[in-house]
Amino acid sequence: MCVGGTGNSTLGGYNGGYPALPNGGAGGGATHIATTNRDVLSNYNNFQSEVLIVAGGGGGVDNSSNSGSGGGLIGGNGTAANGGTQTNGGSGGINGSFGKGGITQSNGDYGAAGGGGWYGGGGTPTNGGGAGGGSGHIGVGVTGTTIAGDHSFPSPYGGNEIGHSGNGYCVISWIP
Repeated sequence: MCVGGTGNSTLGGYNGGYPALPNGGAGGGATHIATTNRDVLSNYNNFQSEVLIVAGGGGGVDNSSNSGSGGGLIGGNGTAANGGTQTNGGSGGINGSFGKGGITQSNGDYGAAGGGGWYGGGGTPTNGGGAGGGSGHIGVGVTGTTIAGDHSFPSPYGGNEIGHSGNGYCVISWIP
């Protein structure tokens, strides 16, 4: 199990969220469960069948725009970049890739990076705007669903929430 982290401008969210240097919004990292321990999701590029489930991280934001939510089979689109899908990284400035969010193409002080996921969200092409979120994934032979971050889902603190701030989380429950 690898739990994604929140990012800042110098460190992207752990597990695929990319930093947005020097002052932009970083992408959030994905959370995943696999049958082996290869650390971060991008290390599974040639071992994708070992991944059981992925919850994608949200895209970074710059200048009060809307970023794309993570999770779901397709990551959410930001105002300036697209979310990742089941087969491709989100487009924008620099596209996302397997396990990694894309980076901003901006040479200025701002821009936003994509969230990590099965395929990461795209980074913004210019200063300002919201980056794409990373896609979620359910592995072959696994029964389950992945819920996009812009929908209601169980909160680790009880009740439900729409969107999640801060580090990712994972709850495993035995259902007899």
